[in-house]
Amino acid sequence: MAVMIVFDFDKTILDCDSDNWVADGLGFTKSFEELTSTMPWNLAMDIVLGKMHSQGITIEDIADCLRKAPLIPHIASTIKTAHSLGYTIHSLRALFDWINFANRDQRSSSTNIEHHRQSRAAQNLPLS
Repeated sequence: MAVMIVFDFDKTILDCDSDNWVADGLGFTKSFEELTSTMPWNLAMDIVLGKMHSQGITIEDIADCLRKAPLIPHIASTIKTAHSLGYTIHSLRALFDWINFANRDQRSSSTNIEHHRQSRAAQNLPLS
């Protein structure tokens, strides 16, 4: 029987909230804060991603921003150990965000998920 380990992303893999990190890192802090004060978080993030897209920010820009985010101490070794023991590792939050941005950007979800896998592979993290 195959066993899979699923991690959340924010405050589990990253030592920050990835939505705030991306909004701050790409210059959308004020817009994001204004939106989250008047509507649900997910809707605010969807609108901010739309603004980013309309201003030419690409998924590669977001990926570059996220590569600079701080990791939870020891998470890389935890993921590598679990993978070496034969576990399949997934981060649902990361995949969900990539798919949402891919749909907004009119790209295929599989292309962006592959980009996500390649980004994690470059850091030697076996996330699928």
